[in-house]
Amino acid sequence: SYSSSYLKDMILGFNKYVSFLNPEELKTAVDTNLGVKIDVNGTQKEIKTFSSGYKDLIYICMRLSLVDALFKEEKPFVVLDDPFTNLDDYKTAKALEILNEFAKRYQVIYFSCNTSRI
Repeated sequence: SYSSSYLKDMILGFNKYVSFLNPEELKTAVDTNLGVKIDVNGTQKEIKTFSSGYKDLIYICMRLSLVDALFKEEKPFVVLDDPFTNLDDYKTAKALEILNEFAKRYQVIYFSCNTSRI
């Protein structure tokens, strides 16, 4: 029931957010258990094999896509409490681009204790 109701919309949203990262090089796959695999030189690698920062960035895309899939009519507010602590400067910039796109449709309350992540 879950996969037929939300999975298709989640994958569409996930691919939209992931496209902000590097659409030419990043190929992902999401299974029915919401497991993410990333194509590296033709081999599907599980997300657990990547750095903490990269995993956090992928999971942020997944969570935002879940909000998109769950709330078609309603527009909830989303609270993020310093979600980018494990990201380097490049990944933080990409994450903020994704968040700005997301914030066009939802009210986002974003807390950060570091001015470099604003």
